Amino acid sequence: MMRVQRFIDMHIRKLLLAGFLAVSIFVGSGVQTGAQSSGGSGIQIIPTRTEISIGPGELRDVTLTLKNVTRSTIIAKGFIHDFEPDNVTGEPQIIVDPNTKSDFSLKDYVRGLQDYELQPNETKDVVVQFSIPPDAAPGGYFGAIRYAAVPKEQIESEGERTVALTASVASLVLIEIPGDVTESVRIDKVAVELGGQERSFFMQGPDKASIQVSNTGNSFVKPFGIVTIKRGNKEVYSYQLNNIGQRGNVLPKSSRTFKDDIKNVNTFGKYVITANVSYTDGGDVITVNKTFWVIPLWALIVAGVVLLFIVLLILFIGLRLRARQHRVRR
Repeated sequence: MMRVQRFIDMHIRKLLLAGFLAVSIFVGSGVQTGAQSSGGSGIQIIPTRTEISIGPGELRDVTLTLKNVTRSTIIAKGFIHDFEPDNVTGEPQIIVDPNTKSDFSLKDYVRGLQDYELQPNETKDVVVQFSIPPDAAPGGYFGAIRYAAVPKEQIESEGERTVALTASVASLVLIEIPGDVTESVRIDKVAVELGGQERSFFMQGPDKASIQVSNTGNSFVKPFGIVTIKRGNKEVYSYQLNNIGQRGNVLPKSSRTFKDDIKNVNTFGKYVITANVSYTDGGDVITVNKTFWVIPLWALIVAGVVLLFIVLLILFIGLRLRARQHRVRR
């Protein structure tokens, strides 16, 4: 039986190897830093993301709407932060260290960032100005305008040290400075997974596909395209990449993994997933393939039974031949 098991294992490994040889922001709706306190410190901000183009030497106003959602008067204290994506989902990670500055920082370009007093349930439009110097290098720049909601009485009694302990919200700002920009992407990985685990061999159909895209340029890119899955020459499923509402960006010098549900891949066989990804006006297309296998448990059991039958048949024939040779010698 040990020989039979090794025989089965060897053929399964060969099958997997054959499968391997056949191969190959980003930016969500906004950031909230800190939970809103039911005790009276909370604020809302609209919009949660702004994308604009500003030329060198130009000024541009960005209007944000703040709302005090508490029953007490607050001071909305304004801050500008750099952030970076998490390189997986594209979610922003605000950089709170004032000594750390992003290569794509907006800090030097912000003007008119002020604090505002808001009465209970009051809504106020505030203007933040961005001033781009004439010698600014073309490309993409980004930052987060954050407002912390501090109860007025706390500031009056305890001072600035209370700011870090209050709820806050942020609006992400992405600014493109036109000029000689470099738009370039790379597909780092095409994979399928089941239950969050990437594999090339499945005993039941995978439930998600993931495409990892890296932005190797200095501008924002919004990759899009068609992902298809074929079993042999038959297409069993396809979907549009990065096509949910507002397309997500991949920030300069970062990566993002786009995950989507997949269906119709439960049947026994070899599959090929193909990602056709574009990132400009559709002129440049990158194509990457990945092969995977779906071999259900029942198929493995049937294959094991068949292999066992063959082995036993060979053994039986061998014993019969030996017995016949023994009789001939006698």
